Amino acid sequence: MISLVALTFLPYAVFSQMKEAPRSDSTISFAVIGDYGSDARGLGSDEGSVANMVKSWDPDIIISLGDNNYPKGASKTIVQNISKYYCDYIYNPGALPQSCSGPATTQKKNLFFPALGNHDWCAADAKPYTEYFTQLPGNRRYYDFVVGSVHFFALDSQSKKACTCKNPHCSEPDGADKNSKQAKWLKNKLKESRSAWKIVYFHHPPYACKQPSEWMRWPFQSWGAHAVLSGHKHLYERGWLSHAKDFPYFVNGVGGAKLSACSAKEIRQTQSTAFEEIIISGYYGAMRVEASADLMKFMFHRAMDGKVMDECKLRKTQNGQKLDCMEVSKAHKISSLKQKGVDEN
Repeated sequence: MISLVALTFLPYAVFSQMKEAPRSDSTISFAVIGDYGSDARGLGSDEGSVANMVKSWDPDIIISLGDNNYPKGASKTIVQNISKYYCDYIYNPGALPQSCSGPATTQKKNLFFPALGNHDWCAADAKPYTEYFTQLPGNRRYYDFVVGSVHFFALDSQSKKACTCKNPHCSEPDGADKNSKQAKWLKNKLKESRSAWKIVYFHHPPYACKQPSEWMRWPFQSWGAHAVLSGHKHLYERGWLSHAKDFPYFVNGVGGAKLSACSAKEIRQTQSTAFEEIIISGYYGAMRVEASADLMKFMFHRAMDGKVMDECKLRKTQNGQKLDCMEVSKAHKISSLKQKGVDEN
């Protein structure tokens, strides 16, 4: 059975000083972190272990799956939770409370693309977030951008159903269900895109081993997406619908916040909804993704030693796409980790 092990910081490579924009036919790499901004909760060593590993990969960009700034998305904790670990990748001139300095700033090129999480929305209108990430495209809450062969679509999954904070402005004003203004924007953008790969990412998982966010069950595949990534649950999951096994859903919420686990009962309940999954809990970590024009490789690494715990290859085919994943031992599916207190996601 998997147990939580003390984490060590990994030495990391020097940030590549001159990152050129990848061509549409070139191979790119990107890192995926989720639920990471936890230094203000006394979890800086855990957040730091993930950040050090991610930096050692020297990815072209980093994307986040939400909850960038625990516990309440406040301006006073942004530097401690975000800048301290990821400023090398953030270009945000004029940011409040202060802008980053580092290679991305030197190049005047933002390389960090977050999604909003429920803790970021604890501040009214998520204002500290939008005032900090000044160079995000569009309205900064949901947006799209292209790197190499990949078209990325960052959504804001904060529905009114997800509001847990006592303020009247704690949800996406353009809605967060499949009939919302935001969803119509995504549908049109996916249709217009000519990129080889279209990746959609956001915070609340449409499918998860416990308490899935059903309002995010949009028809991503039929609209033209190739994979979906989300966070919110403080473990790693990889799954698919039983009738669409080549379309992957990933959950990655182990970037630094307090970890959680799923029970055998919760897993059985998930399987009864025709969603099949692999679950790895008890480890902090991040995903490293490599993408060329006809292949994407998703790898989940644990932070304590960099070991690849899960790997999936998504290939282009004449009829669409084919997903092949490594076999994960039964020991990875259910963790013995039992946390005291409430997992606040």
